[in-house]
Amino acid sequence: NATSALPQPGPGQAINPLTGLPVPQAALEQRMFLVAIGNNPSARPQSGLSHADLVYELPAEGGITRFLALYWAGEAEVIGPVRSSRHYFLDLALERQAVWVHAGGSPQHYAQIGKVDVPDLDDVRGAPGVFWRSEDRRRPDNLYTSSERVRSVIRDKGWERSPVIGRPWQFALPDQIDGEPATSVSIDWPGGETVVFDYGAEGLYDQRRGGKLVTDQATGAPVRAANLIVQYVQARRIAGDAEGRLDVELVGRGEIDIVTAGKVRKGRWRKVDRPSATVFSESDDSPLRLVPGQTWVLIVPPGAEVEYR
Repeated sequence: NATSALPQPGPGQAINPLTGLPVPQAALEQRMFLVAIGNNPSARPQSGLSHADLVYELPAEGGITRFLALYWAGEAEVIGPVRSSRHYFLDLALERQAVWVHAGGSPQHYAQIGKVDVPDLDDVRGAPGVFWRSEDRRRPDNLYTSSERVRSVIRDKGWERSPVIGRPWQFALPDQIDGEPATSVSIDWPGGETVVFDYGAEGLYDQRRGGKLVTDQATGAPVRAANLIVQYVQARRIAGDAEGRLDVELVGRGEIDIVTAGKVRKGRWRKVDRPSATVFSESDDSPLRLVPGQTWVLIVPPGAEVEYR
């Protein structure tokens, strides 16, 4: 019975430390890559989010958010639309030693990209063989890539590296999870829209944005998460930036809400410097406990309203 035991690896497999699911052992020896994916309404529906090992959502300017999809064992034939970088996105690429895949970036990004140890594939600066443009959308929401293309270029450039990840969290069965009810989670992004995550019969959270169910363009299937980590961070507008760009503090410490199995409880996060991994923990500092499946880390700034029902 799948509900009475955690997934176990078969021959030639290992448990993915990010998802708790069995994957080919060789898949975990690949370098991770992280892709910036648009989340403005004209970027929807996106492609490839369901196949990522981990998805981040964090604020850009003007009330919009951006997805950063981390691929390790996960593979997708279409990923996108690929959009631009912000300087604080580099913190997340750095901590996973990931290749950073994007299309352009803010002035603050370009001021830093040459000074940090992040190999990047940037459409604006030329990354032959990585990207293509779709005919059925307008720029800038029509740039795509695939895990096969990115992996091919990583090999060609000699960027392969086995990640050192350890166990970022532990896995438990749904009936081993406690907390307050959270069968519906709503987040009002400052100056932006409301996203609602609804807990379903399969033990996963559907999401609605702008009132519409979020689906994958390639498959039409709902984009669902097993776990949500709501990470509360400090953020402020960059003085003098005409576009209202933000400084989002991903280094430091703060609180999280851990949403899993239809329940929510409090926890903590800390990140001691840019290259170090963000450590998520329970409120007593014990390792975080999640159910197996895909996790979304929702990085929310001051002014976001988060409600659980």
